[in-house]
Amino acid sequence: ISPYNGSRCPKPVGLNNLGNTCFFNAAVQCLARCMPLTNFILSKDFERQINPNNPKSSKGKIAQAYRSFLEDLCKGSGYARDPSQLRRAVVSKFKRFANFGQHDSQELLCSLLDGLHEDMNQSAYAKGNESPRQTDSNSDSWDVHVSRNSSPIVDIFHGVLYSSISCPECKRVEKVRDPFMFLSLDIPRLRFNVKLNDCLSSFCQKETLDERNKWKCEGCKNMVKATKEMGVERCGQKILIIHLKRFSGEGYFASKIDTSVDYPDELDAKTFANNDRGTFRLIGAVFHSGGLGGGHYTAAAVDPESNDWYNFNDSMATKINRSEAHKGGAYILFYQRN
Repeated sequence: ISPYNGSRCPKPVGLNNLGNTCFFNAAVQCLARCMPLTNFILSKDFERQINPNNPKSSKGKIAQAYRSFLEDLCKGSGYARDPSQLRRAVVSKFKRFANFGQHDSQELLCSLLDGLHEDMNQSAYAKGNESPRQTDSNSDSWDVHVSRNSSPIVDIFHGVLYSSISCPECKRVEKVRDPFMFLSLDIPRLRFNVKLNDCLSSFCQKETLDERNKWKCEGCKNMVKATKEMGVERCGQKILIIHLKRFSGEGYFASKIDTSVDYPDELDAKTFANNDRGTFRLIGAVFHSGGLGGGHYTAAAVDPESNDWYNFNDSMATKINRSEAHKGGAYILFYQRN
């Protein structure tokens, strides 16, 4: 039995292309099926979460337009929807998407989530309703981040990265934590096919400094061959978005990496995160086909009501097998915590 009330669940329908807006359509088709966010946006708590006093917000314009967009998707299926109202709201704050040229789907998704976050940021720093959270000279980037950012976007999507350096003599460890919303992974260029776990392993690095790069330990004051480590502390509480870095450089030097990446239906966080023992299931993927000049974005996402998978190609929504949601050209992956 589906845990979702059918009238409050996005239907598997297409979105009209407004003119080179496949990058937009593919991203929001996947985001709409991130049900922890969709359920909140459609809940009675949504209006109270809006913070029009935040100078960084769109005064609720983006959040309200996204709610209207979701409500439209939840209506009866059968016809493609018009996302122009949501696009106008996004463009009002993020002017770089104003033209009808091809843009990067990940950049659009980042901007939309940022817009939703700032519209719903209730931290004291954003002139919201919450009490101030104190930080001091010992606070790291994550502490500062959560003192200034409090929204469902933070609660659902934001994870923690870490970097540390340790002394082999006195065992002192210095550690810093940073927030992330997208786990951006490099893809090896010179291989035809790689597994997602290989990309995750490459991201989590550990190295020992050599004689030429010794580090002065603040504990024992010695110059030592310290061990540096970086990786994922923990994933977002509900959703993990993985961004596969297929594009590099700019202008004349821009290039695309076409290496096929094999990714699983289920991801075990303990295989790559230091302090996360959860499992995540694949719920969506954005694909990019073609080259830099004339590429096209599509998406695959699971229908939360039926648990069936659909391919979304602008105005077309076609039921597919689960295996068809695994294409080598995946660009953005959406995983939801079990």
